[in-house]
Amino acid sequence: MRKSVGEARRAAGRLFLAYTLASLLPLLALAGALVQDLRREAVARGLDQGRAQSAVVEEMAIAPALSGADLRQGLSLPEREMLQDATDLAVFRGSLVRLRLRDFDGSVVYSDDGTTVDGAAVDGRAFRSAAHGGLDVTIEPDPVDGSGKVIRTLQPVVATASGRAVGVLELYLPYDEIEAQSARQLADTYVRLAWGLGLLWLVLAVISWSSSRSLRRQALLREHQALHDSLTGLPNRAAFLAAVDRLLGEGRRATVVLLDLDGFKGVNDTYGHAAGDALLTEVAVRLRGQLRPGEVAARLGGDEFALLLGGAPDRVELCGRLDGLVSVLCAAVELDGMRVSVGASTGTAQAPAQGSSVDRLMRAADEAMYRCKRTRRGAGPAVPDQHASRNALLPEEVPA
Repeated sequence: MRKSVGEARRAAGRLFLAYTLASLLPLLALAGALVQDLRREAVARGLDQGRAQSAVVEEMAIAPALSGADLRQGLSLPEREMLQDATDLAVFRGSLVRLRLRDFDGSVVYSDDGTTVDGAAVDGRAFRSAAHGGLDVTIEPDPVDGSGKVIRTLQPVVATASGRAVGVLELYLPYDEIEAQSARQLADTYVRLAWGLGLLWLVLAVISWSSSRSLRRQALLREHQALHDSLTGLPNRAAFLAAVDRLLGEGRRATVVLLDLDGFKGVNDTYGHAAGDALLTEVAVRLRGQLRPGEVAARLGGDEFALLLGGAPDRVELCGRLDGLVSVLCAAVELDGMRVSVGASTGTAQAPAQGSSVDRLMRAADEAMYRCKRTRRGAGPAVPDQHASRNALLPEEVPA
């Protein structure tokens, strides 16, 4: 039956694992969705910022500085100086990473940092779209130094003086702060998810522990019910035989005592089964009171009980022990205001003298007990005559 307790523990472990997986998978899916949403939000915020800032730079700084001539004709010195003044402050404040003016052929006619390579490809979709009046915004690694990401915008430049497109503005805006903010939000999200998951698992652990304890209690209860008599609470026949077998398996000497109540049927017939049950319960209590450490008392069924005594006491010692036991059991019991008493017949067998197996030992004790019932003193040595009415029969002595 210990196997059932272990199975209850394993079942509780499987229950907790199922709870964990059932909660972990949806939470991981939720975390993945939140991460993707935050990343998409960061990209969208970067693109929106790129569109807005590019429009402001083009309208407030670039367009007023141009005379309206096609940029393929180059920039005049005043135009270059105005562009330099307009962009230096923005670059210094960090709102711009890089600025270039390109003509419709793709040539760089102005660059705030002097670089003219690694720009958008002239034959690419983005440049062609800007050359024809469109706006293209992307987030990409910095093509010049590769340190981090930038927001690149391409849009037409419309000179304030002429009101017509004269070239293409290529802007590189910082994206690191947006990405860092997104990373901080992700970290906060991970922390909240970790706390939520931890609290959920704590709740699941409590539920699992409670379920495990309930399962163990049920398993122990089933084990107790399977090995104990429901009326008296004593070990039953199966438990008693297992105890005898365990003792014999260890090669130890043992004494089995079988005990049958005489006159119990009369109590049942006269006073009813409830009185009979009360009498059996009282007998069980008295048997427990006679046990020494390591000894076992059991109810085998009906009015038949058994004792497993450690060792193999000699005839005199065993006679005295049984005499005291029978005297206690035969003392009157008060049932519903009436004093009732019964007799007791016993039969004993000792291992290994009368058997080295459970079956042989029980059979020998059973035969001795029924000889007592039939003959009072039977064929073997018995308790002295003054106690013969209690029908206690000892095993025959085995010659040394």
